[in-house]
Amino acid sequence: MPGPRRLWRRRNWQRWAIRQTVSELIDFDQPTTNDQLAVNDGAADADPTDSDATVVETSARGGVSGRDLPWMRTVRMLHVPHRRLLTCAAATALVVLLIGVWAPGALDAALAEALRRNDVGLAELDRPTPGNPVSFIVVGSDRREGMPRDIAALGHVTGERADVVMVWLIDARARTIRVVSLSRYLRVNVHDHGTQMLAGAREYGAPALVDATRSLVGIPIHHYVELDFAALHELVEAAGGVTLTIAKQARDQVTSLDLPSGEQQLGGDEVLAYLRSRHYEELRDGRWVPVETGDDGRIGRQHRVIHALLRRIAELDDPVAMAQVLLAVARHVTVDKTMRASELAELRQILIDDPTLRTDNLPTQLEVPAAEAISPFPPAHIGNIGYRLPSGPAATHLLRDLVSGASILEEEGG
Repeated sequence: MPGPRRLWRRRNWQRWAIRQTVSELIDFDQPTTNDQLAVNDGAADADPTDSDATVVETSARGGVSGRDLPWMRTVRMLHVPHRRLLTCAAATALVVLLIGVWAPGALDAALAEALRRNDVGLAELDRPTPGNPVSFIVVGSDRREGMPRDIAALGHVTGERADVVMVWLIDARARTIRVVSLSRYLRVNVHDHGTQMLAGAREYGAPALVDATRSLVGIPIHHYVELDFAALHELVEAAGGVTLTIAKQARDQVTSLDLPSGEQQLGGDEVLAYLRSRHYEELRDGRWVPVETGDDGRIGRQHRVIHALLRRIAELDDPVAMAQVLLAVARHVTVDKTMRASELAELRQILIDDPTLRTDNLPTQLEVPAAEAISPFPPAHIGNIGYRLPSGPAATHLLRDLVSGASILEEEGG
């Protein structure tokens, strides 16, 4: 029986190995220089000076190697019997096994260390009150920089805007999640930059977007999470796809969306095309008819995917599968500087506990009606309609519920 000092040293070593392995698994998918080019499936003869050469994608779903990867050295240091080159999936299983046996919570701690931090800190955020719901601003950025080549090819944009802005209210005690989507065109005031659209506030930095959103919805903001353009694609792939019911055969010729009617199992590419669609059409009576082409239509599709994803995540009762999902998305997410490992653990637990989910879209109206927005320049056409504003009693009621912290269960019961 090892003595206390030896056990202490072994336990510390194992904790370090878990953190190191998780970090290597996350970092391995990052773009590398040409002299670090990984090879696989006959690509060993690839010219390392070729600018078109690409790094082999290796993730927690499975892996290959043409070189001695750092995480493999970590595995050997752990004295695994029958030393061999493990795939990334096997390494992930090893990490989860070590966590379950020796170091509970180590995965959350490792992810907290590995996640990139944005420039939103304590000065821009409110402190959560124990026992009360925690609010998150969840932003989907349209930034293409650093994206995989097939994702970047979806279109070139400069700068960075908030393509998607949502407020998530998570009540751990009631096991409820409320998601409120905000139109990108909502008029907000950005400090030192005047009136802007909500999406454009991100160009002045994440703290500016936090401040503008807080002023708009009137609730404290506790955390800020930002996903890049590839995050949802990787999340869907790691989760094994999502199931959506398509009412009628649908297409979007711009995003290459083509879906038959009925229940469909969608992968990452199809989900991305579905969510990016601005020219969504359904086949009705033999004719292609544009439907849900505006901002509200895109938000509705986002909500359907969120419901499908949370259902899928709740089905992942296998800890290895859950670890794969976390590792796949981690490199595409930035979180605020105050996010702690314990909060990540609580969030993960809520997601896998099949929480009650409600999604809402803040109702809006045009600041200037279309009929009054005719451009003075010929030919006659609708000019820049401009901003949108929260509209009517429905918007007032929704915002009042957010401010009061009304429970989803209370509302559904009432």
